[in-house]
Amino acid sequence: MKKIVIIFASLSVWGAAPMASAGELKGSFLTSPMRSEACDSFIGFATQGQIDPRYVNGDRESLEPFHTDSLVVIKNGQVVLEWYDGVKGPGSSHVLWSASKMITATLIGRTIQDGFSYQGHPVTLETKLSLFYPNPGFLEKYPERRAQYERITLGHLVEMSAGFDWREFYDDDMSNSSFLPMLYMKGQRDMPGFALSQKLSVQGPGEQWNYSGGNANILMGILGKIHGASGGIEGRSEFPKKLLFDELGLEGARVEQDGSGNFVGSSYVYMTTRDMAKVGQLYLQGGVWNGKRLLPEGWTDEAQELVPTVFKKATTVDYITKLGAPSRRIFWLNRDIHREDGKLRDEQGQKVLYPREMPEAPSDLYFAAGHYGQLIAIVPSQNLIIARTGYDTKYWDHIQPLTVKALSCLVDGYKPNPVKTLVPPSAGPKKSTLRSMFDFVRSIPDLLTTLNYSKVTGLAASSIAKEMCSFSYVSGADAVIPERKRKEAYFERSGMPSFALSMMTGDLEFDVDDAEKRITVRQYNKVSVARGSMTVKKLVREVRAELSSDPRAGCRLL
Repeated sequence: MKKIVIIFASLSVWGAAPMASAGELKGSFLTSPMRSEACDSFIGFATQGQIDPRYVNGDRESLEPFHTDSLVVIKNGQVVLEWYDGVKGPGSSHVLWSASKMITATLIGRTIQDGFSYQGHPVTLETKLSLFYPNPGFLEKYPERRAQYERITLGHLVEMSAGFDWREFYDDDMSNSSFLPMLYMKGQRDMPGFALSQKLSVQGPGEQWNYSGGNANILMGILGKIHGASGGIEGRSEFPKKLLFDELGLEGARVEQDGSGNFVGSSYVYMTTRDMAKVGQLYLQGGVWNGKRLLPEGWTDEAQELVPTVFKKATTVDYITKLGAPSRRIFWLNRDIHREDGKLRDEQGQKVLYPREMPEAPSDLYFAAGHYGQLIAIVPSQNLIIARTGYDTKYWDHIQPLTVKALSCLVDGYKPNPVKTLVPPSAGPKKSTLRSMFDFVRSIPDLLTTLNYSKVTGLAASSIAKEMCSFSYVSGADAVIPERKRKEAYFERSGMPSFALSMMTGDLEFDVDDAEKRITVRQYNKVSVARGSMTVKKLVREVRAELSSDPRAGCRLL
């Protein structure tokens, strides 16, 4: 693959004053938007919530508006567009959610490139997990799986093929999730330990792809051990900054910690949108920054390759369809997956198990994506980076039009790949109003079960306390949004449907304390009075989350 090496000095244009002639456009542009029909379409779609008419038709569900709060676009090393909605600004950080996993993998790459060792062993992707955690919790119950455990390497963890039983659910079946208990319940005191307590498969590592925030947090635990050993406790608490953030000049980057001081690599990396764009540029430049190699030779090429386990039958097409085509370095790819059990054929007659989801977009598009649409998209063939933050439940549908519209605006004569039908990846057949109502009614029992689980277990109170705290004090919303409006602003940007929010939060009360940088959530039950029709509220749970006195730790549940 051709390496593109561009020094990032051109980003000094970020000091430009806000554009004075934005017309009716919402938000603030720090670089003047290009003027053409294609650029108007891109800007309207990407920043103004305009619906792409090409995705509106009578047969399939239509694309919804894109709820963006910041956008930075880089072409050929130059910032060509930068926009903020006003709540998010150039200096405010944003949680990356699952795009954090790519940052965790990048920190592994930095550690390998800089030649760190642990207990006399050089750290590579072949280094065994058991070197760092010789007796994980799951072996107490499954001692017969030690041989399988001893085969797990750092490479297996990065490529999500370690073999641990893990269910990365948070939008559908909360009660069957491994991820949510790790972040907000019994696992949040020691997230690597929680992930290492999960059952390991009989097959062991290297046999099945299973997307796992647990793997990412084990990797962060390993990194803490490596850098703690090399630099004492200071090394453990400073390694993201020293390894990556300082090298790239990421002024707004930070990572929250769990209750034991482990950085939360699955979810809680925070960056400004400019920081996100710089990480994308590092990958576009082949892992070289200002003439210094930061990532191992070939690392960024491997970021554009499919994980080997998608070619094994243990990784089902249904699982791939639900998640996407995975990269070896925790990106997502716009690639066909060829396998002998594929039911389709490409133009060359090869069997295709899973055709690329975004056929109109370039096939070399790859991206890191996080919950509700945090995005770092890279198109090497066009020297393009798109960094975007926002709050959309169906953000995946927007990645193709976002990329295609950006290229149509920025590249003279650019023509998207021709496709027969243009529909969002998740769009099913368009339903009648009656059918939609019927399906909603049918879903109510499952919804009520999920919401009841979130209340009974305390998940609703703890997750809202933690995330409102981080939204206020880690992302910097307290500098923009008054206390009295903080709750509404947080929920507006949570991406959750309003009816689900009303059911989940109906018995909760919130207290925002900017002086102590603390959010308190109180949960009540309604109790009927024995001899009358009156009901009273009974306090059953109080959960607090506050910003640590060490700002590097972020918000923690107390």
